[in-house]
Amino acid sequence: MGPAAVGQVVDGGVEPAAALFTGSNTDRRNCELHLTDAGRELPARLRTVAKDHEARLTAPLTAAQRDEPARLPTLLARGSGLDTEAHRDSAARRRRPGGPPVARKQRAEGVTKANSQV
Repeated sequence: MGPAAVGQVVDGGVEPAAALFTGSNTDRRNCELHLTDAGRELPARLRTVAKDHEARLTAPLTAAQRDEPARLPTLLARGSGLDTEAHRDSAARRRRPGGPPVARKQRAEGVTKANSQV
């Protein structure tokens, strides 16, 4: 997502107090986006709302029926040799000190946003 798109998302966001734009200290042509305390709390609140919604929506189903929508794509992925567990612990990796493993590895290798080709 490019800078203009990020700005539109934040400006049109549900919770405008979740983020602040400030001028960059290193390059006055750029703006920096900073999360406020409310912005850092927002994902947890949204997860709670989503889980509550899912529980109400799937209440008439058995546990086996609730698992059914994920079963076929998982079988297809396994049949194609894909790792179906690849993202299971991604939330735990994001909470580790120093950021996600890729970010730590890039910092260790001296890769920065300015010199990466990503």
